[in-house]
Amino acid sequence: MLAGEQWRLFFETGRFDKNHDEDKTTFAAVIGAANRVQMCRWQVAGQLESWIGNRANEFRDTVTRSTLDPETKHMLHVINRLGMWFSRREITMKATGETVPAAVRALARSIMRQVMRRHRRPNPRRVSMRLDHRAACLQEPNEASQGGRVGWWVNLSTDDQGSEDRRASSDL
Repeated sequence: MLAGEQWRLFFETGRFDKNHDEDKTTFAAVIGAANRVQMCRWQVAGQLESWIGNRANEFRDTVTRSTLDPETKHMLHVINRLGMWFSRREITMKATGETVPAAVRALARSIMRQVMRRHRRPNPRRVSMRLDHRAACLQEPNEASQGGRVGWWVNLSTDDQGSEDRRASSDL
């Protein structure tokens, strides 16, 4: 669900948004508390940004190897640098102040679609778990250090509010 939301944002705005939270209640009902939704959204957006970054590199290589005239190549490189392959609004080149023609923007869209078609989109189901301080925190053991063999406790939060936190020891 979060990946679908991020792709929609990408094609509408040209960017992924790690902090986009249009429908809190639906995601919180499916995934859990809002902090878990935010951690998942950050992971999904990071994975998608990385994938798009690799496609931007391929776009650059495709344009560089092409037989287009230098002015068109320059405009395509500007579009790539701005990440505005699918933008419908006008793009102004900063150095000269001229507007990129609609035909060049359409060419950029076409090249990026071709580059994206060569690779499968990333699967967010296989993303590795990355937790922050809201899901788990490290603590030194107060009582049960097991004769100095346990250096730290991991205090994990649970879905049930007010329930006893689960603890795991680690020889860190």
